[in-house]
Amino acid sequence: MRSAFFLILTALIFIGGCSKSEKVVDKTTVDSAYARTDKYLSDYVGKDFTKKYLTKLPEKFTVDSAGFKVPYLEKIQTLGYSDTIVFTLDNNFGITNANKIKGLPDCAANPEACDFKIDSARVVKILKDKNYPSGIKPWKIKSYWDDAQRRFFWSVTITESEIVRTRMERAEGLKIIIDPATGDIISEKKWRIL
Repeated sequence: MRSAFFLILTALIFIGGCSKSEKVVDKTTVDSAYARTDKYLSDYVGKDFTKKYLTKLPEKFTVDSAGFKVPYLEKIQTLGYSDTIVFTLDNNFGITNANKIKGLPDCAANPEACDFKIDSARVVKILKDKNYPSGIKPWKIKSYWDDAQRRFFWSVTITESEIVRTRMERAEGLKIIIDPATGDIISEKKWRIL
Protein backbone atom coordinates (compact mmCIF):
# COMPACT_ATOMS: atom_id res chain seq x y z
CA MET A 1 0.00 0.00 0.00
CA ARG A 2 2.79 2.39 0.93
CA SER A 3 4.77 1.67 -2.23
CA ALA A 4 1.67 2.32 -4.37
CA PHE A 5 1.16 5.65 -2.60
CA PHE A 6 4.78 6.70 -3.26
CA LEU A 7 4.50 5.56 -6.89
CA ILE A 8 1.39 7.73 -7.41
CA LEU A 9 3.00 10.68 -5.61
CA THR A 10 6.15 10.38 -7.74
CA ALA A 11 4.07 10.22 -10.92
CA LEU A 12 2.10 13.34 -9.93
CA ILE A 13 5.28 15.28 -9.20
CA PHE A 14 6.82 14.18 -12.50
CA ILE A 15 3.69 15.02 -14.54
CA GLY A 16 3.26 18.34 -12.72
CA GLY A 17 6.90 19.24 -13.33
CA CYS A 18 6.63 18.50 -17.04
CA SER A 19 3.35 20.27 -17.58
CA LYS A 20 4.70 23.75 -16.86
CA SER A 21 4.45 26.02 -19.87
CA GLU A 22 8.06 27.15 -20.03
CA LYS A 23 9.45 28.18 -23.36
CA VAL A 24 12.59 26.37 -24.35
CA VAL A 25 15.13 28.86 -25.65
CA ASP A 26 17.17 27.62 -28.55
CA LYS A 27 20.66 28.86 -29.38
CA THR A 28 19.45 30.62 -32.56
CA THR A 29 17.02 32.78 -30.55
CA VAL A 30 19.72 33.67 -28.01
CA ASP A 31 22.20 34.47 -30.81
CA SER A 32 19.62 36.63 -32.63
CA ALA A 33 18.79 38.58 -29.47
CA TYR A 34 22.46 39.15 -28.65
CA ALA A 35 23.14 40.18 -32.26
CA ARG A 36 20.49 42.89 -31.87
CA THR A 37 21.84 44.18 -28.53
CA ASP A 38 25.46 43.96 -29.73
CA LYS A 39 24.57 46.19 -32.70
CA TYR A 40 22.94 48.71 -30.37
CA LEU A 41 25.96 48.66 -28.04
CA SER A 42 28.38 49.05 -30.94
CA ASP A 43 26.53 52.18 -32.10
CA TYR A 44 25.94 53.66 -28.65
CA VAL A 45 28.94 52.87 -26.43
CA GLY A 46 31.30 51.61 -29.13
CA LYS A 47 33.16 48.36 -29.68
CA ASP A 48 36.00 49.28 -27.29
CA PHE A 49 33.65 49.91 -24.35
CA THR A 50 31.72 46.73 -25.12
CA LYS A 51 34.88 44.63 -25.35
CA LYS A 52 36.50 46.10 -22.20
CA TYR A 53 33.56 46.31 -19.85
CA LEU A 54 30.66 44.09 -20.94
CA THR A 55 30.32 40.30 -20.81
CA LYS A 56 27.32 38.41 -22.20
CA LEU A 57 25.42 36.22 -19.73
CA PRO A 58 23.56 33.75 -21.98
CA GLU A 59 22.94 31.42 -19.02
CA LYS A 60 20.70 34.16 -17.53
CA PHE A 61 18.85 34.85 -20.81
CA THR A 62 15.09 34.53 -20.30
CA VAL A 63 12.00 34.52 -22.48
CA ASP A 64 8.35 35.10 -21.69
CA SER A 65 5.18 36.03 -23.59
CA ALA A 66 6.29 39.69 -23.87
CA GLY A 67 9.71 38.91 -25.34
CA PHE A 68 13.28 38.44 -24.13
CA LYS A 69 15.57 39.58 -21.32
CA VAL A 70 19.15 39.86 -22.57
CA PRO A 71 21.68 40.29 -19.73
CA TYR A 72 25.28 41.51 -19.66
CA LEU A 73 27.71 41.86 -16.77
CA GLU A 74 29.19 45.36 -16.71
CA LYS A 75 32.49 45.53 -14.86
CA ILE A 76 34.71 48.65 -14.88
CA GLN A 77 37.72 47.84 -12.72
CA THR A 78 39.13 51.38 -12.73
CA LEU A 79 35.94 52.56 -11.03
CA GLY A 80 35.43 49.47 -8.88
CA TYR A 81 31.99 49.25 -10.52
CA SER A 82 30.08 46.06 -11.25
CA ASP A 83 26.43 45.54 -12.15
CA THR A 84 24.19 43.48 -14.41
CA ILE A 85 22.43 45.35 -17.18
CA VAL A 86 19.43 43.79 -18.89
CA PHE A 87 17.99 44.67 -22.27
CA THR A 88 14.29 44.01 -22.78
CA LEU A 89 13.38 42.96 -26.31
CA ASP A 90 9.90 42.46 -27.73
CA ASN A 91 9.03 39.38 -29.78
CA ASN A 92 10.32 41.11 -32.94
CA PHE A 93 13.73 41.70 -31.29
CA GLY A 94 13.09 45.43 -30.86
CA ILE A 95 14.78 46.93 -27.78
CA THR A 96 12.09 48.43 -25.55
CA ASN A 97 14.20 49.84 -22.70
CA ALA A 98 17.21 51.32 -24.56
CA ASN A 99 17.03 54.77 -22.89
CA LYS A 100 16.41 53.37 -19.41
CA ILE A 101 19.50 51.21 -18.91
CA LYS A 102 21.80 52.55 -16.22
CA GLY A 103 25.55 52.27 -16.68
CA LEU A 104 25.72 52.88 -20.43
CA PRO A 105 27.19 56.30 -21.27
CA ASP A 106 26.72 57.67 -24.79
CA CYS A 107 30.32 57.25 -25.92
CA ALA A 108 29.50 58.19 -29.52
CA ALA A 109 28.21 61.64 -28.51
CA ASN A 110 30.49 62.14 -25.49
CA PRO A 111 33.71 60.06 -25.73
CA GLU A 112 35.23 61.54 -22.55
CA ALA A 113 32.32 60.06 -20.56
CA CYS A 114 33.79 56.63 -21.37
CA ASP A 115 37.44 57.39 -20.64
CA PHE A 116 38.14 56.16 -17.10
CA LYS A 117 41.69 57.25 -16.23
CA ILE A 118 41.14 58.07 -12.56
CA ASP A 119 40.97 55.16 -10.11
CA SER A 120 40.39 55.43 -6.35
CA ALA A 121 44.14 55.76 -5.63
CA ARG A 122 44.34 58.75 -7.99
CA VAL A 123 41.26 60.24 -6.30
CA VAL A 124 43.14 60.11 -2.98
CA LYS A 125 46.16 61.78 -4.59
CA ILE A 126 43.96 64.54 -6.07
CA LEU A 127 42.40 65.22 -2.67
CA LYS A 128 45.80 65.34 -0.95
CA ASP A 129 47.28 67.57 -3.66
CA LYS A 130 44.39 70.01 -3.21
CA ASN A 131 44.81 69.91 0.60
CA TYR A 132 41.36 68.63 1.47
CA PRO A 133 40.95 67.89 5.19
CA SER A 134 41.48 64.30 6.31
CA GLY A 135 38.35 64.49 8.50
CA ILE A 136 37.60 62.40 11.58
CA LYS A 137 36.84 59.23 9.57
CA PRO A 138 38.50 57.76 6.51
CA TRP A 139 37.31 59.38 3.29
CA LYS A 140 34.33 57.55 1.81
CA ILE A 141 35.18 57.16 -1.88
CA LYS A 142 32.87 55.44 -4.35
CA SER A 143 32.00 55.59 -8.01
CA TYR A 144 28.40 56.00 -9.07
CA TRP A 145 26.21 56.26 -12.15
CA ASP A 146 24.40 59.60 -12.56
CA ASP A 147 21.08 59.01 -14.36
CA ALA A 148 20.53 62.70 -15.16
CA GLN A 149 23.92 63.17 -16.87
CA ARG A 150 24.10 59.54 -18.06
CA ARG A 151 27.69 59.07 -16.96
CA PHE A 152 29.92 57.90 -14.11
CA PHE A 153 31.50 60.05 -11.40
CA TRP A 154 33.56 59.63 -8.25
CA SER A 155 31.93 60.74 -5.01
CA VAL A 156 34.00 61.56 -1.91
CA THR A 157 32.44 62.15 1.49
CA ILE A 158 34.60 63.82 4.12
CA THR A 159 33.27 63.84 7.70
CA GLU A 160 34.65 66.85 9.59
CA SER A 161 32.65 66.51 12.82
CA GLU A 162 30.21 64.02 14.30
CA ILE A 163 28.23 63.52 17.51
CA VAL A 164 26.38 60.25 17.96
CA ARG A 165 24.21 59.70 21.03
CA THR A 166 21.06 57.78 21.78
CA ARG A 167 18.33 59.15 19.51
CA MET A 168 20.62 61.83 18.14
CA GLU A 169 23.15 62.06 15.39
CA ARG A 170 24.82 65.19 14.15
CA ALA A 171 27.54 65.39 11.58
CA GLU A 172 28.90 67.66 8.90
CA GLY A 173 31.54 67.69 6.23
CA LEU A 174 32.19 67.97 2.52
CA LYS A 175 30.89 66.07 -0.49
CA ILE A 176 33.12 66.24 -3.55
CA ILE A 177 32.33 64.99 -7.08
CA ILE A 178 35.28 64.15 -9.35
CA ASP A 179 35.34 63.45 -13.09
CA PRO A 180 36.81 59.93 -13.67
CA ALA A 181 38.22 60.97 -17.06
CA THR A 182 40.09 64.15 -16.11
CA GLY A 183 40.28 64.21 -12.32
CA ASP A 184 38.61 67.63 -12.31
CA ILE A 185 36.54 68.59 -9.28
CA ILE A 186 32.98 68.88 -10.64
CA SER A 187 31.39 70.10 -7.41
CA GLU A 188 32.09 70.62 -3.74
CA LYS A 189 29.25 70.99 -1.24
CA LYS A 190 28.90 71.15 2.51
CA TRP A 191 26.65 68.49 3.99
CA ARG A 192 25.05 68.35 7.42
CA ILE A 193 22.93 65.94 9.46
CA LEU A 194 20.99 67.65 12.26
